[in-house]
Amino acid sequence: MPQPEPLKLELTPGDRTSALWGKLIAYHRKKLEMLRMRNDKAMPEDQRNKLLGQIAETKAFLSLDDKPFV
Repeated sequence: MPQPEPLKLELTPGDRTSALWGKLIAYHRKKLEMLRMRNDKAMPEDQRNKLLGQIAETKAFLSLDDKPFV
């Protein structure tokens, strides 16, 4: 079975300079900081795996801000 193409989100310069984008990036940076603090604490393996997935998703979102403008 062929692999589906990954989902892509392309942002314009206007998208990434908007006030909303700034708020979303600030929110996700704070979220990542809080998730990393939780990761430093002891927890069952299943909870740690869920947390690591949340960290990965948050980092993936933040990486959108580093991509070159379209």
